[in-house]
Amino acid sequence: SNSPVSETEIPHNYENGKCTVCGIYEPIEPSKNTENYFEIKNINNFVWFRNSIDDGTIAINSNAKLMTDIDLGNYNESIGSDDKKYAGIFDGNGYSITIKYNRTTERAALFEYIEGGTVKNLTVNGTINTSAKYAAGIAAQAVTKITIENCISNVTINSTVTGDGTHGGLIGNCDAEAAINNCAFTGAIN
Repeated sequence: SNSPVSETEIPHNYENGKCTVCGIYEPIEPSKNTENYFEIKNINNFVWFRNSIDDGTIAINSNAKLMTDIDLGNYNESIGSDDKKYAGIFDGNGYSITIKYNRTTERAALFEYIEGGTVKNLTVNGTINTSAKYAAGIAAQAVTKITIENCISNVTINSTVTGDGTHGGLIGNCDAEAAINNCAFTGAIN
């Protein structure tokens, strides 16, 4: 018979917060504190926060506070997009996030787009391997006034871009005013 083959969706099987079938992290909604900040306590909370900003489940100006150091492992997604630019306050609370991005598209950073938002009290460690422009340790694209304060970018950016790579230790490309206070770039751009 020439009837089309129907594709069946394989359900996720989460064990310890990660799918044993496809390897994605289970998005788990974090609790909110009395200041109305989402408290990011693990990679699953981070994935939920990132996905919820991106798909519109929560407002782009939602605030988050890191409650521990987090290693994102092979998770390759950023907060904010061209359609959903992050506009909230992300308070690292003195903790760190470790990234290991491998990208062939522009704007590889912990935050892909920030518009009017604030990132503070955060250390970002790790590596970005990219073949496209605008990689950065904190924000790939800054749109309108943003604030980055008390942050350290200890990210090594390995770029295979020939010509204009336009990468940055803290911000890859800034379209408007950015207030950068008490920050450091201790990584490398290769």
